[in-house]
Amino acid sequence: DTVVEIYSSWGDSLEHGRPVSMGAARIKELAHIHSLQRGVRSGFIASSDSHDGYPGLAQGRLPSRGHIFHHLGSGLAAVYVKEGGRAGLFEALTSKRSFAVTCSGFTVWATLDGQPMGSALSRRRLPNRPAYRLSIRSAVPLREAVIYRNGEPIEKLDLTGRTEGDIDWHDDKRGAADAQSYFTRVLRIDCETAWSSPVWIDHE
Repeated sequence: DTVVEIYSSWGDSLEHGRPVSMGAARIKELAHIHSLQRGVRSGFIASSDSHDGYPGLAQGRLPSRGHIFHHLGSGLAAVYVKEGGRAGLFEALTSKRSFAVTCSGFTVWATLDGQPMGSALSRRRLPNRPAYRLSIRSAVPLREAVIYRNGEPIEKLDLTGRTEGDIDWHDDKRGAADAQSYFTRVLRIDCETAWSSPVWIDHE
């Protein structure tokens, strides 16, 4: 599949044991992180997954009543398009220039050696210490960004109090030479969350 819904009003299905994971919390094997670790190359999106007529605000995320499953937003699929309209939308999805987010007013963009999330880069052409860059914007102060390599968290960046930032990070940890993918989970102080789609590395 080109993109996979890793979050909806039912919770986080990317990882087992997350505070808002639902099905993935009951059955560990349902977490999509295992597919990523096996080499499946899918971009990330979120959605409301409801039928109540409130896209992005599903299951009662209204002032009159709280969310019936958890306290976060119900999920939005976000894409970076080169042009407007249906063709531009589907080109962005096909290219995996997408991110999953639990609320509006929260964006994340990630590149590796200047190539956008959703890309596949050749290991042979990468420099020894390629820059993984994050660009984050939020209407509410941030808490942290967690960088994942090959589906495992390897670095936590403290973003306390910030609402935006362009961050360059280099993987100096053991095992970097075997990196096959990188992505990031960004957490705000109100626990709303965004996940960048992975960038993949081809090993010839």
